[in-house]
Amino acid sequence: MRHSATSSLWIKAIISICFGAWISHGIQAQPISPVELQITGKYLLIPIQPPGNGVKANIVKVEVDGTLAYQFGVVLAPNAETVSSWGCIDVSEYKGKKALISAVQGPAEQWTAACPLITSSDEIKAAVPIYSEKGRPQFHFSQRVGWNNDTNGMVYADGLYHLSWQCNPMLAPFANMFWGHAVSKDLVHWEELPIMIRTMGKGRDGKLFPNAHPSMVMGQAYSGGAAVDTYNTLGKQVGKTKTIIAAITDTGAGNPKMGGTFGESLAYSTDSGKTYTLLRDYNPLISHKGRDPKIFWYEPGKHWCIVVYDGGHEVKEPKGWIGKMIFYSSKDLKIWTKESESEEVFHECPEFVELPVDGDPKNKKWMLFDATPKYQIGTFDGKSFKPENAVPRQAMGGEIKAGQCFSNAPDGRAICMVWARTNQKEKGTPFNQGFTLPLELSLKTTADGVRCYANPVKELEALRGEQILSVTQQRLNTGDNALKFKQPSELVEIVMTLDYSTGSKPTSIEVQLGDDKFSYNLATKELAAPRGKLISYDKEDGKLDLRFYVDRPTVEVFAEHGAVYLLHNRGQMGMPLNQVIVRPVGGEVTIESLKAYQLKSIWKK
Repeated sequence: MRHSATSSLWIKAIISICFGAWISHGIQAQPISPVELQITGKYLLIPIQPPGNGVKANIVKVEVDGTLAYQFGVVLAPNAETVSSWGCIDVSEYKGKKALISAVQGPAEQWTAACPLITSSDEIKAAVPIYSEKGRPQFHFSQRVGWNNDTNGMVYADGLYHLSWQCNPMLAPFANMFWGHAVSKDLVHWEELPIMIRTMGKGRDGKLFPNAHPSMVMGQAYSGGAAVDTYNTLGKQVGKTKTIIAAITDTGAGNPKMGGTFGESLAYSTDSGKTYTLLRDYNPLISHKGRDPKIFWYEPGKHWCIVVYDGGHEVKEPKGWIGKMIFYSSKDLKIWTKESESEEVFHECPEFVELPVDGDPKNKKWMLFDATPKYQIGTFDGKSFKPENAVPRQAMGGEIKAGQCFSNAPDGRAICMVWARTNQKEKGTPFNQGFTLPLELSLKTTADGVRCYANPVKELEALRGEQILSVTQQRLNTGDNALKFKQPSELVEIVMTLDYSTGSKPTSIEVQLGDDKFSYNLATKELAAPRGKLISYDKEDGKLDLRFYVDRPTVEVFAEHGAVYLLHNRGQMGMPLNQVIVRPVGGEVTIESLKAYQLKSIWKK
């Protein structure tokens, strides 16, 4: 559920200076100059200025028909000249109604000055049209406006893939931790929906506001997972539509009597994920010093399980916050029993999936991985996980963190999406961070036992447009070999197989895309990007298989059939490419096959 470890001090400083203690403790104060606004459009737009320079945040609440619909912290811009961007919340459910908007904390004069700029509109205010920004991913999903980090609540139900994530629609980093929500029929094209889980439902008296929205947690909504209640265990099913349940870390729901500062809470949806209601009578299900519950059904035992990160303390080695993964079980989704804890120390955001080895449904293993993401493979009896590899392994890396798989995916597929830690460089860009491509995980037997592989989902082939390069059986000598595209392209997929089994074997092979260089050491089998490197354990066949996806802000590279995967932030964001350079170092290779395709934007009709 957390931010990057390298930026933690900076983010904590921003939060402390601008937002004070409201994140953990909630708000209860007299409103400052409430205003009434007619909701005439899809969005509520809030004028924002950059944090810092002694500027304080206001806590703003939005009430509709007596319900506390939203509450959030924001550094308001007092006039049009100071607006750097516009916060944006989808209020389409309230269209035609009047909203009472007020500040309950922060500088009164700043709120009074900003009020005339708050508006409702069907269009988002931005320097350039949304989705056309220079750094906007064109075939990756990204939210319209605001900051994102961890993927959450990922589930397949009623023909739709539901993607949620930790979301701050007010743009500042790591604050206002709502759960965003988007759906897809094909894992390629996405529709962003209204916010799924709302924040700040608790006042300073420690109690829930009596008029809090049903989807509003007590504090902040940190990471968690979702699942389909196939057997109607919760008893909430309406008609034939299966209930979707979501387990959420609620920072304001900690119960000291249960030994915790945070609470793992349950929400449910009876309308195919359109709206969610907190299970208030039973929350928190678990209260401890941990977070990030992943909920799943264990079919052999006919019961529910939660695996959750617990405890943790900051240490020098390994760097960052560490703790154990704890397993709980329940028959009714209300009362939970602690069963076991992991042998290994992990770093937050657990994911736990069962997969066949080498595609054999009679030989399945469980894989437990964390935010880094390092993993262990082993067996699970519904209560405890027994790893087969003592030392955790890693197949995915680079500038990513905190991935999750869609539960209940068709055909038992493990389709994972991960927070991509991108950096927007253009002033006024309305969004921050991003997500990886959907990755299909599998288990394969390698020279070093069973390992995880990650590959782009096959559905992405629908994005292929014109083929701009095709090379077969071409010998390449040591040095630069520039292979020109038919035309410059900013969105590119490149698939290549390089044969080094004959002739003078190189020590390594480098591929250059613009200013970005990637190398594969044939002796150590290490794939390296400018930030990040991983070792492949794929079986030796005398060939190197590489696949690249180039979007405006990122390059993703898959090596050796998906044995390793890295995401890299591009040095020249949005710059079209006109060639790919393949550079054997100290030897020769033959291009068995190399094809490059222009890719289509998912935002342009």
